Amino acid sequence: MIKVLNLRSGFVPGGIEILLLNLFNHQQDKIQFHYIIMKESDLIYELNSETNKYYRYIRKNYIDFNVLKSIIKLIRKEKIKHIHTHQLLELIYALIIKIFSPSIKVYLTIHGVYKPKWIEIFEKILIKHTKITFTVSFSAKEILTKKGYSPNQIQVLYNAVNTPKALTEEDKITFYNSIEYTKGDVIIGMIGNFRPEKDHFTLIKAFNKLRYKYPSLKLILIGRTNNELMNYRNFILENKLTNVYLLGSLNHANRYIPLFNIFVLSSKLETFGISVFEAILAKVPVITSDIPVFKELSKNGKYFTLFKKGDDAHLSKKIELLLLAYNTPLFNKRINQSFLYAKSKFGYENYINKLFSFYSSQEI
Repeated sequence: MIKVLNLRSGFVPGGIEILLLNLFNHQQDKIQFHYIIMKESDLIYELNSETNKYYRYIRKNYIDFNVLKSIIKLIRKEKIKHIHTHQLLELIYALIIKIFSPSIKVYLTIHGVYKPKWIEIFEKILIKHTKITFTVSFSAKEILTKKGYSPNQIQVLYNAVNTPKALTEEDKITFYNSIEYTKGDVIIGMIGNFRPEKDHFTLIKAFNKLRYKYPSLKLILIGRTNNELMNYRNFILENKLTNVYLLGSLNHANRYIPLFNIFVLSSKLETFGISVFEAILAKVPVITSDIPVFKELSKNGKYFTLFKKGDDAHLSKKIELLLLAYNTPLFNKRINQSFLYAKSKFGYENYINKLFSFYSSQEI
């Protein structure tokens, strides 16, 4: 087995952390993962594997030399040859370690492209010292290239996605009570933090166009909030919108996806969109903005529905078409085709095989 060290400067729930959690827990015999977690988090206690190992080296400063010493000691003891990082701070740690262990191969995965300019500047300089720098879609690579990253230094490795775990009956009841659910209600849901690159307003406005014609519709928005949330609340109040629920951040938010009738991701910018494929694997129909990454990943609308970015009228029409087609033979056929596509292309087995191929190529 190839031994690979993954560095995490933090491990609070998020897209990268869920990817790494599932990777660690996935049973396989090609790679032994060693995780170093440098900040406490409840998510650590969900790491569960018979072959992989994790260590809590809690840093007291951004660059903690005691933590660095412990990592170097571990690398030499376990004879680890590869360090994989996912953010700038982790990459800095890895490159410092490489000074003391020159044979170490360093990798970086760039998950997001919406970041401060100073981080971009440092990344462009430091990725020259990685063996391979990955990003999560060809659309993300194109954005990075336009920002001045060298395309020759970046390879595409799609994220892996698991089917969301089922909620307990107690959690289902709590959720249904929180949205005043009654039998026959139709839930439209979106999971996404309230950040500038998301576009919750377009979805709320589309819902506003449908609510009188379809009074059983409920709109559920899950995600961490920010100062802009008041704008959403004001819009809801001014338009006297009912059946709209802003639930904030929920632990393991993806577990609520199977309770949705339709999953919508309205966004101005994405690099992948793990929740889209979690919905597909839960056999929930998906609608997304027609931004480049979703054109790429949907094969131009073959595997999930696209609407014109920022166009609430177009989105409302797409939602209505899905409502009218719901549970018809053609509808169910597409749901099953999408499920098989996601399972084969974005499953963890495929992801691990590709990682193994990349790591192996650097051991020659």
